[in-house]
Amino acid sequence: MADQFTQLNKQFAVAAELCGGTFSVPADPYMTKAGPDCVLLVEDDERDIVLFRDAFARAGLSNPIIAVRNGLQATDYLDGEALYADRATYPLPALLLLDLKMPKMDGFEMLAWLYTRQDLENVAVVVLSSSESESDIEMTQHLKADGYLRKPQYAEDWALLVKELSSRWLRPEFVTKPCDGKISR
Repeated sequence: MADQFTQLNKQFAVAAELCGGTFSVPADPYMTKAGPDCVLLVEDDERDIVLFRDAFARAGLSNPIIAVRNGLQATDYLDGEALYADRATYPLPALLLLDLKMPKMDGFEMLAWLYTRQDLENVAVVVLSSSESESDIEMTQHLKADGYLRKPQYAEDWALLVKELSSRWLRPEFVTKPCDGKISR
């Protein structure tokens, strides 16, 4: 796994360079400064975080991505607590991407928490899960998720997922220029 992660980091760096430097890897892989129309990615799998950021860079999207590792960190972010108290630095996201299977507070618990929060109803919530379970999909619909997308198995398919996300839930002015180059595998 360490070798795969190292390879993904190299691919990510190549993607950023091909995009004209419009996207950079933050010093802390789970934190970057947010801005308007940021994306809050709630994901405990480091590989999926890297693949998601890589796909965003390839698509030429300039939305800042804030990654947190579980639902408790996400609730802190959304409530503006602890590290996220400064709303100028950490504004509410335009889009929340939520994994279901996480430690501490899973995606279902997070959706139930969001369901009670009228002040967050303008934040689009899309579940990203590897689960194909109909009961999982039905539960996320019951808890008012705006969408449910399956996580791709292959790095190349993440670009398709990002295209769907950007066309349905992100504003078009945040698309800069797509990369012309290919990422070597």
